[in-house]
Amino acid sequence: MCVQVIAQGIISVNGFSHPYTAKLLMSRPWSGCCCYTTGLVPKATEFLCKLTNSRPLLFEWSFVWGCMFVRQWTFVIGIAFAIGVGVGAQLPTQHATIPQNMAVYFTPGTECEDHIIAELGRATTIDIAVYSITNPKIADAIIAAHRRGARVRIVTDRTMAGHKSSMIDELADAGIPVRTNRRHKIEHNKFAVFDNRRMVTGSYNWTTAATKYNSENCIFLTYPVQEYSKRFEVLWGMYR
Repeated sequence: MCVQVIAQGIISVNGFSHPYTAKLLMSRPWSGCCCYTTGLVPKATEFLCKLTNSRPLLFEWSFVWGCMFVRQWTFVIGIAFAIGVGVGAQLPTQHATIPQNMAVYFTPGTECEDHIIAELGRATTIDIAVYSITNPKIADAIIAAHRRGARVRIVTDRTMAGHKSSMIDELADAGIPVRTNRRHKIEHNKFAVFDNRRMVTGSYNWTTAATKYNSENCIFLTYPVQEYSKRFEVLWGMYR
């Protein structure tokens, strides 16, 4: 089995960091807000999205964890691991071949922020499940959508909502319905559904730090929007 992974919080291997993407068995790329930790379930609510069944095109040169065929190849594996570390440090911003119904962006940079704001600007129904919202540009776009008549609902983390940089109070004061986690220790999702036809997910929190400083990703998709919509309804009802 050959596994290539970039993730935050893997217990058995140190040194991993964002952007919560994994390429498994050389055939299926994954992304989402899920950290690979032993305490993940049931303490936090997460979503891990399998993108396609085709050969991975988006996340090349990911960190080589190991290709273990037989124990006698340990030395070879060690060399491959070292090479993988060096190559993995040179992550490309985006692969040239991307399906038409999908777009992927990475930070630092404003592409995630800009495309989220664009979606907020044209959607009539907006369901947001995000761990943290501190980005004033995105918050202003959410309020603007609400004021022009879009139905907006937000699910977010209770602890992060009380952070001094959080924009949740401003959003709630504008009349936007906001609910925080009750039955989960952490509301760690990072996704939004627009008009039940388009969605964004990935590691990207809607924060200024995620735009300017962090290594993050955001993926815009048309599938599996229905699954995310169903999950949002579950969380909305659970956090009543």
